[in-house]
Parts: sequence; structure tokens; C-alpha cells
Amino acid sequence: MAFLDHNANFGFLVLLILVALGMVGATLFYSERLVTINKDYHDKLDELNATATQLDLLQQSLTTVESELTLKASREDSLSDKLVDVRDERDDLATVKQSLEEKNAGLHSELSEKKQEVNDLESKVSSLESKVSSLQKKIDDLEVQLAQKGAT
Repeated sequence: MAFLDHNANFGFLVLLILVALGMVGATLFYSERLVTINKDYHDKLDELNATATQLDLLQQSLTTVESELTLKASREDSLSDKLVDVRDERDDLATVKQSLEEKNAGLHSELSEKKQEVNDLESKVSSLESKVSSLQKKIDDLEVQLAQKGAT
């Protein structure tokens, strides 16, 4: 029986060694697997942090572009208002210019008429002066004749 006890103890020893080796193997396998999973976790965490940083930069860029777009829109509205004002003023000035040109044409016409009147009046004055001179000469001749008759 000692042989059986010895074989049984030897069998238990072999079984115990196999179980211990199995546990060591399983521990090494799961330890290696844990290292791989831990490495993958940290890689994904680094990738997630990089993506979060990139997202923050893109959000800042988007905010900057949005504020620039808002500023450009307000400038465009302001310039549109100014353009409308300038066009209105231009139209008003065009109306005033046309009115002044019409008035100027009327004044030129009136000026031409007045110049013609002045020329006509100067001709009349010249004609009347010539008549006065002629009549004065007749008066002088008549006075001379009268003085000659009175002397005779």
C-alpha cells in the first residue's frame, strides 16, 4: 500500500504542480492581457485628449469666425444705410442742380432780353440826342436869323 500511497502522493504532487503551473500560466496570460488592455486604454485616452484639445481649438476658431462674420454683417448694414443716404442725397442734389440749371437758363434768357432792351434804349437815346442836336442847331439858326432881322 505504501506503493499506492506513494503513487497517490506522487499523483497529488504532479496534480498540484500542474495546477500551480496552470495558475502561473493563467496569471502570466492575464497579466500580459491586462498590460495590453492598459496600454490600449492609455492610447485611447491620449487620443481622446488630443481630440478634445483639437475640438477646443476648433471651437475657438469658430467663435472667432462667428464674431468676424457678425462684425462684417453689422458693417454691411451700416454701409447699406450710408449708401441709401448717399443715393438720396445724390438724387436731391440732382433735382437741385436741374432746378438751378433751369433758373440759370431763364436768367440767361432774361439777360439777353435786357441787353437787347439796353441796346434799343441806347439807340433811342442816340437818335433822340441826334434830334436834340439837330433841333438845337435849328434853334440857334432861328435865333441868329431873328437877331439879324431885329438888327435890320
